[in-house]
Amino acid sequence: MIAFIVKRLLHGIPMIFGVVVIVFLLLRLTPNDPIQTIVGPYPVSESVRQSLEAEYGLDGSLLTQFIRFITQAAQGNLGYSPAYQTDVTSLILSRLPATLQIISIGFILGTTVGILVGAFMALSRRRTLASGMNLGFLVVYSIPLFWVGQLLVLIFSVVLGWLPTQGSGPIVGSDTAAGRFVESLPYMVLPIMVYALHEGARAGRMSRATVLEVATQPYIATAQMKGLGASTIVRRHVMRNAILPVVTSAGYNLGIAIAGSVLVETVFAWPGVGLLLIQSINSGDNQVVTGITLFIGCSVVALNMIVDILYAILDPRTRISRGGAR
Repeated sequence: MIAFIVKRLLHGIPMIFGVVVIVFLLLRLTPNDPIQTIVGPYPVSESVRQSLEAEYGLDGSLLTQFIRFITQAAQGNLGYSPAYQTDVTSLILSRLPATLQIISIGFILGTTVGILVGAFMALSRRRTLASGMNLGFLVVYSIPLFWVGQLLVLIFSVVLGWLPTQGSGPIVGSDTAAGRFVESLPYMVLPIMVYALHEGARAGRMSRATVLEVATQPYIATAQMKGLGASTIVRRHVMRNAILPVVTSAGYNLGIAIAGSVLVETVFAWPGVGLLLIQSINSGDNQVVTGITLFIGCSVVALNMIVDILYAILDPRTRISRGGAR
């Protein structure tokens, strides 16, 4: 088991290094002048330019800049944002809770409901209803996240007027943390619904497929011949084995959702990491753009490695099939 974990971690190192290289090169090749962004709409003399380049690590060759960048990034230093007058790491960490708040709630809710509905579809004798629900899941999962968000705004905010369209709370809010949280609840509903619908559709379709597959296994027939009741078989044998691939695949999709938060948070003006990325792109703040892109890319790689390791712990057969410890 230890050999398998070490192997997966070693596989992740070149992937993270590749993310760092791609992010660094892409943003260094953008037409934006980082020095002009720092100074603003004012002429920059050569002496001032050289001084600022040395201060922000933009002097020297591209290789020198890359070595400096990767060394600082390994220490958790993602640079300094002149637009926000703070270091990029602190800025990202200050916005991260808002992003994780809506993603985690939406994913837990969507995955739970999706698994239950998918199992119902697989075990139900109403084939027409099950087929219709499966088609509905397919349609919902196929719609892009930002479009789902816009549809929800149109229905619940514009037409029905039940929920606010954007933001995270009233302009003048409560003085206490508990009061601010309660005031933000109506603003959280629509972003959470976007993630819940998308993840619920994915989990529902996968749950239906895995339950159908498990239900045809020989040990299910053996349990039936032993006289076990239908509910006992479903609870102890079918769901216990069918739920594993659904839950583990949710880990991969969680990484994708973090990247997709850019679109969702832009639609709802939710003050998370995704909205910060869009604002930094519009203002030309390459330091923040680099930091967030690197953070998202490394998060996706790290989550994939964690899911692989957890799956191997829960199902030892994967360690054997992937060449791990036997």
